[in-house]
Amino acid sequence: MKVSVIIPIYNEEKTITNVVDVLSKSRLIDKIICVNDCSTDKSLSILRSFGNKINLVSLPKNYGKGYALVEGVKIAKNELVMFLDGDLINLSDAHIQALFRPIEKSDKIRAVIGNPIANSKKIWHFSGLWSSLSGERVYYRKDLLPHLKYLAKTRFGAEIYLNQLFTKDETAKVPLKNLDMLFKHEKFRTKKAIKEWLRELAEITQEVGKREGILPKNYDSIIKFVTNPSLKTIKGKLADYLNGQF
Repeated sequence: MKVSVIIPIYNEEKTITNVVDVLSKSRLIDKIICVNDCSTDKSLSILRSFGNKINLVSLPKNYGKGYALVEGVKIAKNELVMFLDGDLINLSDAHIQALFRPIEKSDKIRAVIGNPIANSKKIWHFSGLWSSLSGERVYYRKDLLPHLKYLAKTRFGAEIYLNQLFTKDETAKVPLKNLDMLFKHEKFRTKKAIKEWLRELAEITQEVGKREGILPKNYDSIIKFVTNPSLKTIKGKLADYLNGQF
């Protein structure tokens, strides 16, 4: 089986070249679909430089991760689709094969979630709850088609929604050793990094709330803080963020 890989991209100029280069050399990957979610850095010009090596979709505004994934699934032609984040560091063909292997070996497996395990201080980010939020995944395309309309609305809650589509017996989790990714503060200036992280957290919270019954007024207060936080609050959140307290 061959795979269509879908990469949602928002300001990944530092990492996307290596990600595409590794994927283009893999015997498992048939189509590389890069969905530029209205990046404001040099990501789009870098993607255009790949020419026919990739299928490029460039969105006119920032719709969010869920929407970008759906746009990729729509044009994918292979039986399997692989989701990968665009900010990965040290991606290798071994990681691609590890993601593919469980679904290749068992007809019972309908979803694969890869857990990056890096030899760095970032390892906490992928343990416990965070391991279920990993963007590195493989699915049968036909299983996703009935869910595209809702998935497009999830933004950074995409993984939360995808997690509930299959049972534990149908889902395989695999370690992706020595795979790392950039933190927000490594991609953006301080204030923007915090706002981006908080927006992501709010969108995840919203999707969790739909499963767990969070009150709308509580979610509204989160959104209000994310869209207009004070500088003092941002500095406090940044300190927690850098110390691994989130």
